[in-house]
Amino acid sequence: MTGINTNAEPARIAKVHTGEPEAPAAPHMRDEIEPPWVKKAGVEQAESKDALARYVARHFVRYGMVVFMGPGTTNNRVAQSIFDFQIDSGTPLDLAILTNNLTIFALGADHGKKHPDLFRTTQIISTGGTFQHSINSVVGRFAAQAIESSVLRPHLVLLGASGVSFESPDGGLTYHFEDELEAQSALGTCHTDHRILVCDHSKLGSSKRWRGCTLRALLSNTSLCTIVTSCPKDDAPADERASFQSALTSFKRLVEGLRTSPDNPLTRTTLRLQVVNASGECIDQLPEQRSKPTASHARVQRPHVVKRRRTV
Repeated sequence: MTGINTNAEPARIAKVHTGEPEAPAAPHMRDEIEPPWVKKAGVEQAESKDALARYVARHFVRYGMVVFMGPGTTNNRVAQSIFDFQIDSGTPLDLAILTNNLTIFALGADHGKKHPDLFRTTQIISTGGTFQHSINSVVGRFAAQAIESSVLRPHLVLLGASGVSFESPDGGLTYHFEDELEAQSALGTCHTDHRILVCDHSKLGSSKRWRGCTLRALLSNTSLCTIVTSCPKDDAPADERASFQSALTSFKRLVEGLRTSPDNPLTRTTLRLQVVNASGECIDQLPEQRSKPTASHARVQRPHVVKRRRTV
């Protein structure tokens, strides 16, 4: 693993073209080819991703946390929201962020240079690994080993997916690129207090090329697993709203299947799905939790759920 002190003067960093927050550019690299997948994905469901990012940064990130963050355009926005919160409030969170996402690494260096007093004690740590151009991340065995290492234990792991299936018996995540699977699986199974899958609603019920972790696997080595997703607008096409409702129904069936399975993982781990609207408010949570939260759960701020009438 390699890291930077964000107060240090960073080396020249190539501009990362994501359709999102921009990192500093070295003059001789400004004409480099934009990563095609990141560029395209960065503008899809942009409003939903921004709302998810604000919600995650506001409700789950706390002072002094160790946070692992994986690849993906939604995670890029979450990282920017984490930095924005500290800048807007003038309050440093003194985080240690381990990531294999080079966009997030560059954002950390850039904000450390612009706001040295605020981010003096923020640590941005790179996993190392093999460069994957399309997702502007490092992947492979070295990245996976850094994520799984016992040297640094995260309070919070944030990961994404290109597709999320709630089909029985175990559901699953899928990805665009085969070489990202090892690091993505490490993020999905490493030890942590709280694992969060952040994905906009267009990913639900979608299946991409390469199969990664099952949802059952996400429940391992953690006491709390949260899926945070967006919802269609009221004026969205009927098929989009129907697909979203179908995904929620599938999630309920999946939870019930896990609960009645011989090795019920829900006796050890709480699984929940939170729906966030365009204003960054949680408007629904599935399933409604009836059991008393554990001490580790109590550290996570429970959202105020804004009730609204949903149309299909």
